Amino acid sequence: MAMRFVLYLAERTLARMQAAEPPPDVASLALATAAVTAMRRYLDAATPEGMSALRASLTQVFQAQNEIVRPMPWKAPVRLIRSKDLLLIEDALRCFVASDNVAQAGEWAYQVARVYAERYNPAHGPGLLVESVPFLADIVRFWKEDSGDQIPETRREVSDAR
Repeated sequence: MAMRFVLYLAERTLARMQAAEPPPDVASLALATAAVTAMRRYLDAATPEGMSALRASLTQVFQAQNEIVRPMPWKAPVRLIRSKDLLLIEDALRCFVASDNVAQAGEWAYQVARVYAERYNPAHGPGLLVESVPFLADIVRFWKEDSGDQIPETRREVSDAR
């Protein structure tokens, strides 16, 4: 379940990357495309070769954003993330790689959803903001379709379901 969910969000992210103006750099787009392709293949047929491809893709995506800086000499190192979209793809790959550990895969699925939905607005900072609504709608759409449309539509229906 977690793998289908993160693949769905990774596919939506890749589609946004492909449609972006200006487009992301060619290397980032190629890494994201290869990663999503590897996730699709693994979901279709979970093989040791497929898991190797996922691990290789994870290494490549991680290395693309593995610039470490020390903001102050006494502070811990900080990893610079230049592309939130690539971070989401990386976390989705981590979910797939952790698929034999349900708890760990669930944690990575949560991270993917968080990265997907959180937005930033200078007036409000980061978090779930008005700008998050279309991204939250994507998450709800996945679960609604996956659950066979058993999710209540309104607050009243939620209250009635209790």
